[in-house]
Amino acid sequence: MSDDSSTTYPSSDEELVHDAYTKLDEKRSQEARLLLHAAFYPLLNDERETFLASLKRDEGTTIQVMPNHHVDAQGNLRGFRFAVDPETGTANFPVNREMFFGTTICEVLPMHNSIHPKAFQLLQNFSECKKKLLHVIRKVTASQNEAPNFSCIPEALQEPEEDNEDLSVEERIAISERRFEALHTGHLSAMKRFRDAKEWPCDVPQQFGLYHAHVRNRDTGLREHKLFISTTGGCRAGAQQFHNLYIDLLGSATVSELATCEEAWWLKRTSTRTRLRFNDEIAKALELTVESEIDVNAHDENRKIPIATTNCFSHDIVDLENGKVGLYNECCDTTAARNGVVCIQEPAEGIWIFQGPQQFSSPLHSNFGAGFGDQSVSGTFPSGVVASEKERFEAQNTSTRLNIKQQQASEHVFYYDPVTGNEVKPETLPYTTRFDETFLKHLEAFHSWERAGAEIVQLIPICVGCEWPK
Repeated sequence: MSDDSSTTYPSSDEELVHDAYTKLDEKRSQEARLLLHAAFYPLLNDERETFLASLKRDEGTTIQVMPNHHVDAQGNLRGFRFAVDPETGTANFPVNREMFFGTTICEVLPMHNSIHPKAFQLLQNFSECKKKLLHVIRKVTASQNEAPNFSCIPEALQEPEEDNEDLSVEERIAISERRFEALHTGHLSAMKRFRDAKEWPCDVPQQFGLYHAHVRNRDTGLREHKLFISTTGGCRAGAQQFHNLYIDLLGSATVSELATCEEAWWLKRTSTRTRLRFNDEIAKALELTVESEIDVNAHDENRKIPIATTNCFSHDIVDLENGKVGLYNECCDTTAARNGVVCIQEPAEGIWIFQGPQQFSSPLHSNFGAGFGDQSVSGTFPSGVVASEKERFEAQNTSTRLNIKQQQASEHVFYYDPVTGNEVKPETLPYTTRFDETFLKHLEAFHSWERAGAEIVQLIPICVGCEWPK
């Protein structure tokens, strides 16, 4: 027996030890890129393993988990920001069938009221208001075969005709007239104001309704009674086609190419425009007045569209400041907010608008503040509460930090079938998380929201419609 006290492992054992340490280092690296500081409550094992699997496939990926993270009824993970390098393949980019869905809110005229006259009338005639809203949703569902999709994408931009000295004066004048007409109608524009290839009706929303609120004017300090129209949703057919495109491109395109393609450009803008058009349908049905402007992207050059008071994407693709591309799932980029951050509560609770720093040059009548936060720290915000079955919450509520309660039936809320538009009477309503004081303090601590001087604007439902089943 040798007197040497040092131990020499056989090569096979050395390889086993090396592999074990390598796997441990990989797991530590993956967990370091899984940012849980804003998660609020623990991940389920399925959530953690799915996130870690995504991180394992690409070393440049980071995932920030939101406080509204959950697994929905279809088994999809929700509530996170996924950041990857632009040259990463699309196989590791979790595009879903709700890309560029969000919420768009328009304010109803007149402004600056102690009591808004139209809001008072709607509250007095609630049954008539509900009847008209049901008529609107049935009308929209009936036209879904023509809903916006990729066939509406502007046709290829035509190069201007060249005139030359060999042409006659009449031919050169005709070319000049065609150039002017193309520029005027938006088919040829240095600002890329492309017009849709054809007209389309607005898409069926996930939720819509009328809300009122007493809002403190940040310029005068006085409280004003305001009336709002809100629509949540997007382009269903277009988003499905975008998801199909993503599937077709797996392994043959980069995230940057997907994020900057013509289809993404068109879908993001059209998702907002279809929400605005639905708001316009509501305004017309109820004889309400909203400020409008020419829709420079519409096929009809005279088509007008309401002006959004607040617009917030809950599913988005954004170029981040650190050079990565971010995919937002049931959360939004607070640094890009233009007039507050929208957070959807349970239907009977309404909508909360979290205000940012005051804007001193805002042209809007309601000043909900500029963007806030820092993408290097957070720059994200949950887009709403979580609605699910009680059993699913019980499986996840290991820290007892979730404040959940079953939704209660309300005379101000009705449900509709998104296929027919007919009213639906649910037998039971889901359980929903609540934004209590503990949760609000969490938002202050981890999402760069400063409550001081920026109170939450709570939009109270007058009449709200929600798709069922969700």
